[in-house]
Amino acid sequence: MSTPSHSVANISTCCGRRTVLKAAGLVALSGSVGALGACGATSWTTSTDSDATSVPVSKVPVGGGVILGKYVVTQPTDGVFRAFSAVCPHQGCPVGSVADGEVVCPCHNSHFDIADGAPVSGPAQRPLTSVKFTRSDHDIIITT
Repeated sequence: MSTPSHSVANISTCCGRRTVLKAAGLVALSGSVGALGACGATSWTTSTDSDATSVPVSKVPVGGGVILGKYVVTQPTDGVFRAFSAVCPHQGCPVGSVADGEVVCPCHNSHFDIADGAPVSGPAQRPLTSVKFTRSDHDIIITT
């Protein structure tokens, strides 16, 4: 009985070319995503309560907002907060920044109003999806 050989020379016998290329791409991408994570969205805390995400209200600027992984929390006017999905409705890209009263998707340059998530410019035709949240004395808490 022979033992199977898993050398690079014999990889085509166990895996197709596409599978090998996909695996190589995922390995390369996983390193890139890890490196990019350091310069991406800020995540203050993720609670141990099932998928709860929170941010101190003091960290959400008036007229701006913060991106917390899957969510965007904004403060259009002093003391008024909103929360949205951080997924652009145009083609599913993650939004990249909040600036000048707008949430911006870098993929196709769609801009959304921080007050209601409505598209302001770019190809997106639908608003960002609103997300329910609670506000404590010091935090905005999103629980899904």
